Amino acid sequence: MDDVFEALLADLMVRTCQAVQDVGHLAAQTGIPFETDDVVNIVLRRLSADHPGLKTMSVAMLRTSVAELARTFWDREEA
Repeated sequence: MDDVFEALLADLMVRTCQAVQDVGHLAAQTGIPFETDDVVNIVLRRLSADHPGLKTMSVAMLRTSVAELARTFWDREEA
């Protein structure tokens, strides 16, 4: 079971990092600010219906996990 969660976390990290970069580029191009929820929504929209995260975690737990990952990436960018 731990392997499943480790794989899920690794997948969510990649997806969240990509979404943070995508939103960051859009914000830089348009000047429109974005929020953590924007990144979360992008990640969740890009998940396929059969994604393991949707089978092993509630949507609320997924949203919280992705939001925490996004904040971690932003904190690293600011450092």
